[in-house]
Amino acid sequence: MGQAFVREHATYAHRLARALEIIRASEAAAGRRAAVTGGRPSLKLEVGSGYAPHPDFDVHVDVNPRCPHLEHVGSADRLPWADGTFAELRACDVLEHFSYRDTPRVLAEWARVLAPGGRIYVQVPDARRIAQAWLNGSLPRSEHLPADAPLDVHAAYWLLGGQGGDDFSRAGDDWRLNAHYALFSPASLRELMEHAGFTDVATEPLGHNIACRARRAT
Repeated sequence: MGQAFVREHATYAHRLARALEIIRASEAAAGRRAAVTGGRPSLKLEVGSGYAPHPDFDVHVDVNPRCPHLEHVGSADRLPWADGTFAELRACDVLEHFSYRDTPRVLAEWARVLAPGGRIYVQVPDARRIAQAWLNGSLPRSEHLPADAPLDVHAAYWLLGGQGGDDFSRAGDDWRLNAHYALFSPASLRELMEHAGFTDVATEPLGHNIACRARRAT
């Protein structure tokens, strides 16, 4: 028991030290870019980066420590940075993994770490479009489910999340990290974004998803 604790503690300490090293390097790079941007923040943050972190972003956050290239392991609704740290934030297929009761609080946290005028990209499933396709029989079948599974099961996949066993999770992951707890339509997402302090909110369909771009109000 004692040796296992020591090994676990050493692994955690190494991971934390590496995360701090990467963040400091990112901040140093941002400082060098500030000379070009007139001192404005230029760091780009991706929350919920998962197993496919976007290479164009400086800092990646995920609650799952098994995900690659993380600068911070933690929940996307409790970010450790000061107000206005980032110039851009990306949250692709993240917001639906929080309870619908917490959506305003999560968006407010994302707005907090963005600099005034900072850009945000949010992508979520379009629950209304999925439900309509389910009812009219045109809903696509997920490749991650048995081919003979009833259409209702495929609807559950798209609306409630993969809950393990797809591209967003790996064997041994907690399935609850890949479950959905909120539903959105373009209209409801726009309203929530505006209420959280974002402006120039624009949504467009992206398959059965909603792609939303906005800016933090100045």
